Amino acid sequence: MFAHAFNSNRPMPSFQAVLLSFYDAAIGGADPGAATSRAVNSLKIPPDRRILLIAAGKAAGPMAGAAVEALLT
Repeated sequence: MFAHAFNSNRPMPSFQAVLLSFYDAAIGGADPGAATSRAVNSLKIPPDRRILLIAAGKAAGPMAGAAVEALLT
């Protein structure tokens, strides 16, 4: 993205393009599924323990799926 500083043949990205790339990186770094998987794995729940999983909200689907996957592996 910042190659324009070293290569004058490449056009400089627009301010909007730079902001969008920062936004995309921030959203990608805030993956609710990955965060949930790490959290569930850190709990060290025994595999034979019964679990009641309740999920609600915008990220409920990815978070519940990640929790189930973490618990089953």
